[in-house]
Amino acid sequence: MTRATCLAASAIAGKASGNRASASLWISNIRRKADGYHIVNERSAIKMTGQSSLFAQEIEEVETVLTRQKQIEWSKIALIAKRLRAKNPTHAITIARGSSDHAALFIGLLINRLGGLAVASLTPSFATLYHGTLRANNSVAIAVSQSGQSPDLLTLLDMAKRSGASSLAILNEPNTPLDSIADDVISIHAAPERAVAATKSVIASLSAGLKLTAEWFEDHALAEALDDIHQMVSTALVSQEKCEEIANFSQCYVIGRGMTLPIAMEAALKLKETCIIHAEAFSSAEIHASSALMPPIKGKHLIRFLRL
Repeated sequence: MTRATCLAASAIAGKASGNRASASLWISNIRRKADGYHIVNERSAIKMTGQSSLFAQEIEEVETVLTRQKQIEWSKIALIAKRLRAKNPTHAITIARGSSDHAALFIGLLINRLGGLAVASLTPSFATLYHGTLRANNSVAIAVSQSGQSPDLLTLLDMAKRSGASSLAILNEPNTPLDSIADDVISIHAAPERAVAATKSVIASLSAGLKLTAEWFEDHALAEALDDIHQMVSTALVSQEKCEEIANFSQCYVIGRGMTLPIAMEAALKLKETCIIHAEAFSSAEIHASSALMPPIKGKHLIRFLRL
């Protein structure tokens, strides 16, 4: 398990490093003006203002965020994990949207892998659009949210709780409505996130989820690997040459499998959000069908995440 669990921690560090390096080379920013939106290349923005974007600045904060989370929150996470062991739920539900949903999917896969629990991602439309009913006895519902204020997530977590589930929220912002609903709350300590494209909050959510599952299922190898996670983030850098190689591509296909598929999905989302290019994530187990979208044309690039 040691190799796999170290790779799990490295997946977070690798995500951070890829964003960090690319931010200084080819990330684009959408700037608001009175007559609408226009796109400014990162290099141009630095030249005009003398500063990097909020996106790049917040990537630089990741190591500090993880250090702060470890110092302040990890002892609390261990206590929450101990309570989960005592409750011994037979299945888990994850509740999230956007980038937080990618973090939630990763956490759910880790719970499934380490604990053998059946895990399902419950979409908010189940409650808000279809007004469904839920049977959630002997389960734990885990909501992941940067803001803790999304009405659809509040509705769904409240439904799960009223249906018999224990409830846990992984949040960045304290004293929010989601905080008041959940039985237990884990703060990721990412501090305010001002960039539209979430970075440090996603990585901090992954870190908190890894720590929770390591303690919950008493995976000592994973717990040991996580001790150095903040240092992994600071040292895992993509070379400038590699970033320059892919800087001018207009399409990108990001491939993952198992626990790396949510990471691939997040990477593709970030490419769409910040670089304004066509980016798609696929499972390597199903690439035989998706490869039809990948003709041998100029301006295409492939990123592959190792299977954990």
